[in-house]
Amino acid sequence: MSFPNDTQHPGVRNGAGEEFSLFSATQDTRSAKWWPDTSFLVHALSDGDFSTLRGAIQLIDDEHEPVFLTGPGSVTNELYARLEHLGYMRVTEKPLPEDLQGHPVERSLTDYGKEHIADFVIAQRMQMEELDGNREPLEDFCTKFDNLREHHSGFPIEALQTFRMFFSDPRYDFDLDQSSNYLFRLYKMFGIVEISDEGVARASRFGSMNVPFLFDLLLKERGATVIH
Repeated sequence: MSFPNDTQHPGVRNGAGEEFSLFSATQDTRSAKWWPDTSFLVHALSDGDFSTLRGAIQLIDDEHEPVFLTGPGSVTNELYARLEHLGYMRVTEKPLPEDLQGHPVERSLTDYGKEHIADFVIAQRMQMEELDGNREPLEDFCTKFDNLREHHSGFPIEALQTFRMFFSDPRYDFDLDQSSNYLFRLYKMFGIVEISDEGVARASRFGSMNVPFLFDLLLKERGATVIH
């Protein structure tokens, strides 16, 4: 799919040879198109790509350290490069064999990634299936949500982590008071929280699919996702 007057970046291919267009650069995390593209990349994985990722996630424990070898121009390479910005992956320092250098990239999960990558993959897979791969609703949301960037950037790290936890599961709730009422009313306008008649706020399904990971971007920028 394409958007009029948008800058289209080089296409990426999945393991089945299907090609997809992106509308944001890998590093441009502040573009309103960056998060929609990142979510879409999970949807763009071939069945084989997805099975490999899912299998690696299922093997995560203290004894297994999965590594991910990807080539340039692939859906997996682009997705995993973006996961570095969420604090989930890192490029390994172990040198590749001489005949492979300059081509594939080897990455591993950070401790933070081991904790959160399964939630990310499940949420984005479900979200994009429901949207039938349409990135426009997410782009519209990200444009509006970015208006709160200055506000969110002013949060202490501990507050960002608390909000991330709140949005990560709709079972968490928050009793509103005068100091928090305005922000949560904005959140309600964005469709990312639901507020009961008693003034109790809970993350909406849409909020839990997106906002924890947008907060991970901020936490990574602040150096609050531990990387080993």
